Amino acid sequence: MPFGEALFWIGVTVAGTGAWILWERHVKSTVWSLIFTALGVLAVAYSVYLPSHPNAPNPPVWVILLLLTWGTFGWIIYDKKRTVERKAAQLEPSKLTIHYAFYGIGNSNDIDLAETLQKMVPMDALAVTINNNLIVGRPDPAPNQLKTLRIAYSYGGHKNVQFSRPEHTLLVLPRDIELLQETAGEYERKRQVDVGTLETKLQEKDRDSVSNLEEIGRYRRELNRLEDEKSKLQNQLNLARSIAENLKAGLAKPKLVLVVVQYEAQEIVGKMPATQSGLWRTTYNTIIIRAKLRISNEHGVDTKVYSTGISVYENSPQEAAKTSGVPIKTDNELLEPIVLGYPREGWIEFSFDHTDAQWIARRKFQISVVDGTDAVWITAPETIRSISQRPPLGGGSMGI
Repeated sequence: MPFGEALFWIGVTVAGTGAWILWERHVKSTVWSLIFTALGVLAVAYSVYLPSHPNAPNPPVWVILLLLTWGTFGWIIYDKKRTVERKAAQLEPSKLTIHYAFYGIGNSNDIDLAETLQKMVPMDALAVTINNNLIVGRPDPAPNQLKTLRIAYSYGGHKNVQFSRPEHTLLVLPRDIELLQETAGEYERKRQVDVGTLETKLQEKDRDSVSNLEEIGRYRRELNRLEDEKSKLQNQLNLARSIAENLKAGLAKPKLVLVVVQYEAQEIVGKMPATQSGLWRTTYNTIIIRAKLRISNEHGVDTKVYSTGISVYENSPQEAAKTSGVPIKTDNELLEPIVLGYPREGWIEFSFDHTDAQWIARRKFQISVVDGTDAVWITAPETIRSISQRPPLGGGSMGI
């Protein structure tokens, strides 16, 4: 295609684009629409001018197309950048500002996560678990050691709040207790000023005339109202502190969850040696309950199983006094430390001597364990649906 003809159609296209911009976007892009229209008209005019002036500059078509392509890409980049800046300007800044957040053990290797945490603030609050997931792409400041996050933040123009949290705990910003304490402090200062003003007015009224007793009573009632409001606010503060202490105490202890994965019940009938001395005793209707137990720790405090128990009942666990089993075998897996994120699973066996098998059948049972803090954890009730029979194993073994 000759250069003049190509330039004509390019000019028509550019002029039409300018007219479309002016029609669609109106005043906001008037300058750009006029520039596009003028360039298109000049290109059309030059294409008409060329045939009658063969000595006029006649560059290759690809030069015009290259310039047009560059101009188009430049406009796209500029428009996108302007759109992003306009949207960013419309966003309101967060009330929560994180000044620093050092993660480590308190030495020069600590990492400041302030910028990372600030970007994670969705609105005006933040809740995130403190662990190595916050330092993706950076080395661990203290491998195989328990780290601490030391943080300073401000909220809504209040003064800076500084505190620390250990690794594997939940970080919640802002902390309600600090805000409530600060609000209570401001209210108390204002109340003291108001009380002083009221007392001064009362003294002036008393000096002026005793006829103003009614007004004095009104001021005293107002003073009593302020005292009542102070008492209510103090009660709310004490309640918030109590809730925070309970949450802190709960997180400082292990929390075990017990699940019975599988179980079976057997009745052993026959004779078996009571001791290794060779003496025999007769055991009838001895019941063995064998259960596969999964133990999970939902808190970051490690613990171990120190003792186990089982109870069988019909309607209520209080009926189980006469049918409490004796643990006779526990897998070593259940005796290992139980940590957050690594559940333990193994078999445990309980023996019921001289117990009516028919009474135990169709009853419910629950297994309990005691951890290193002397806390007792219990499984959900399970129903003994059937009991099989077998003779005792040779040598007096009670294993199944």
